[in-house]
Amino acid sequence: NFKSGQPLNFEVVMDVYPTIKLGDHLSISAQAEVVEAEEADIPAFLQEQQYRMSRTVEIPEPRPAQEGDMLIADMSAFAANEDGSRGPELENLRAIDVELYLSPFRIFADFVEAVIGIQVGETREFRIKFPEDYMTQELRGVDVIFNVVARSMKQRILPEMNDEFAQKISSAETLEDLKALLRVNLKKQAETATKVNIEKALTDELVKLAEGELPETMIEEETEREFLLGLDELRKKGYEEKDLAEMEKPEEKEKFRRTARPGVIKTIMQDLAIKEVAKRENVSVTDEELDFEMKAVRAEYGKMKEFNEERVKQAVADNILRSKVLDVLREKCSVSMVPTGTLKADEDDLLEAVPEDEAWLTESGLVYDDSGKPLVAS
Repeated sequence: NFKSGQPLNFEVVMDVYPTIKLGDHLSISAQAEVVEAEEADIPAFLQEQQYRMSRTVEIPEPRPAQEGDMLIADMSAFAANEDGSRGPELENLRAIDVELYLSPFRIFADFVEAVIGIQVGETREFRIKFPEDYMTQELRGVDVIFNVVARSMKQRILPEMNDEFAQKISSAETLEDLKALLRVNLKKQAETATKVNIEKALTDELVKLAEGELPETMIEEETEREFLLGLDELRKKGYEEKDLAEMEKPEEKEKFRRTARPGVIKTIMQDLAIKEVAKRENVSVTDEELDFEMKAVRAEYGKMKEFNEERVKQAVADNILRSKVLDVLREKCSVSMVPTGTLKADEDDLLEAVPEDEAWLTESGLVYDDSGKPLVAS
């Protein structure tokens, strides 16, 4: 309705950075699980390394499968009905000529036990229940009927576990030195995991004290960022571009948005609450702290073409601030430590859970390639 020579009235609508109301952060009382170093993890790790350094040979005479064998088989699986009959096929578990290393360190124990004794050419069907802590959430506690057809079998020859073995996989001179090194790293890992649990417990309680409205654009931007980060992680793990392209289809992205939304909102509210606590406690990031951290980041990522100095600098500053605020909360708030397994995981946490990186012993001198095989004893 604009007319020449007449005043022009217009309205601009834009999002503003949100503010929140935060309750008394010093009233926080949280529970966190303490993680203990498990001595049993040492033989498990060493046996895993034996497997990685082993070789397979043909079995000279036909015999039943034994623990430690490599079974090449065709496999299908079905959800088990209450009466024990087959239900719908679980297509993600179907495999042709799959290599099954019959060891409870590679496959969960009930499956190994059910397959032990099978002969080449034999078909064996059995029903087992996936462990409650199985790495794939959708299969935890699920009753499954497996159908396994043994095609061929090989024997795996393991290297002797001695000083020479220790030298090949680490910087240690003897097997006992390696075990001592593993104990140190297990303790460090447990301490780090406990610290993470404490920080999560504090931020979970902190966000409960926060109230406020978030702009939809802010939620959408953070969701897109997490989506792209997830694709990048899958790309690094070797996923093919055609599979990633499937995930980027509009309907798949919409599923991700719906699933990720509660966690995204929680993350943003935590960040806003952290910044509010920083104001109250006069916590800030010094130029010296930021410069120190940025030097390390530039050294590792600075040559990447997508490296954005200002954006990375802001992210680093936010991380430093978060760490300092959590130090304050740990000092001033009440945190009760409870044994591992005491607390029930939130649904959001289960959605966000990912398998841990296996190369947790890099600091001990173990260096792996992408397949997990030792490359260098540094």
